[in-house]
Amino acid sequence: MPPAKVRPLCVDLDGTILRGDSFWEQVFALAHRDPLIVFRVLAWSRRGKPFVKEHLAGLPLPEWLSFNVDAGLVAWLRAERDVGRPVHLVTGAHRAAAQLVAEHLDCFDAVHCTTADLNLTSQRKAALLRELHGAGGFDYAGNSSADLAVWQEAHTAIACHARPHTIERLHAMHPRVEVRDPLPSTPRTILRQLRPHQWVKNLLVFLPLILAHRLADVAAWSASALAFVSFCCLASSAYGLNDLLDLAADRAHPTKRRRPLASGDLAPVAAVALTLGLPIISFAIAVFLPWGFTVALALYGLGTLAYSVAVKRRAGADVILLTALYTIRILAGGLAAGILVSQWLLTFSIFFFLSLSLLKRHGEILLASDSNAERIPGRGYGSGDLRLVGIMGRVSGWVSVLILVLYLNGEAVTRLYRSPALLWLLGPLLLFWFHRLWKFSAQGRIPGDPIPFVFTDPVSYVVAGLTGSLLAVATIVTI
Repeated sequence: MPPAKVRPLCVDLDGTILRGDSFWEQVFALAHRDPLIVFRVLAWSRRGKPFVKEHLAGLPLPEWLSFNVDAGLVAWLRAERDVGRPVHLVTGAHRAAAQLVAEHLDCFDAVHCTTADLNLTSQRKAALLRELHGAGGFDYAGNSSADLAVWQEAHTAIACHARPHTIERLHAMHPRVEVRDPLPSTPRTILRQLRPHQWVKNLLVFLPLILAHRLADVAAWSASALAFVSFCCLASSAYGLNDLLDLAADRAHPTKRRRPLASGDLAPVAAVALTLGLPIISFAIAVFLPWGFTVALALYGLGTLAYSVAVKRRAGADVILLTALYTIRILAGGLAAGILVSQWLLTFSIFFFLSLSLLKRHGEILLASDSNAERIPGRGYGSGDLRLVGIMGRVSGWVSVLILVLYLNGEAVTRLYRSPALLWLLGPLLLFWFHRLWKFSAQGRIPGDPIPFVFTDPVSYVVAGLTGSLLAVATIVTI
């Protein structure tokens, strides 16, 4: 066995040097520009993965800066090479990705990668390294359970960005294990990817039931609960697709780069599985609800797909579609519970959520301006749009309050509430809330989606509590 100082250090690429997967990132970067590429990849897959990788090698790769490179690991590799140790890149990625990494990092003495005939992963990678260096004649740094066969042949097994269950299996089979920067458990990461904090938006399906004063209708509550779960599944699927198509932009964003996919905590293949599997669960639940709900759910799904693929990069169209997606939730809730949603509620929701959608873009534009970026990555806005978006957003909020006030003059209010005069206090309350949100956005305190801010804001809880109390008192008490 060669002495340790000359024992080659072999290192994997995807999931190890790169906090991600070059294969999937290339597929979705191409799909970002041409969605039909997905069907070409599916057709190539019938000939095997080496065939797919060989054909992808001839297509453009993502920009180098869009990859999430582990700078600490690269520094360690360079330090090992500086003291005379050979460092080899041994990867299942195709040659284009391997060459791109080798050229930019410039720290490898040799590069071994997938060819047209050989997919260099797992047992095939282990056999190659055993042939080149002998059993125990090399150290190997990898990250996944597919590397267990390679680690078994290595002198020292180095687990970089590995899951806890992979590290446990490695410790059980190998006497010399080094662990670098382990990843959190898969269930915990998947839960983060589902973004349960965003499910609060789907509580809108209960709004028609509450405003119709059907609080004792158990069947309606059950139907609304099913609608809520169905929307949560479909919404989380949309988040996954959006993250897959928006990897480069998310990694350039100061907060979105911490998302599971952008940070490398979640493998792209897992995000693909979630994106494809969750809609099946969503529509399976919809089978137990009226067909009108299924139509609304399908419209919501098509809307989120259109947003992820193209509309989010179109200034103006993006906020209109986001507003429509909020309003569809309310309409779907009424269809699920068998309640006719009033035109007043739908009109109010359009302007209310248009203001919040514009608030989201306002914060993103301001954040980009503070970082001296002229355009928001992956969006259709620039720093020059800040004032217009702010004006439109504030006006939309005021119009929603005006619609509420006009509704309070109608006959429907006197039929539903014993003390409708109390509801006039809702106008000033909403105006105060909108003013506060837009003031904080102008100060840079709401850099993106306002929902996370609202759920950490005590004043918003007070406003929500007062709104609920006014509705309850106006319904029960006669003044």
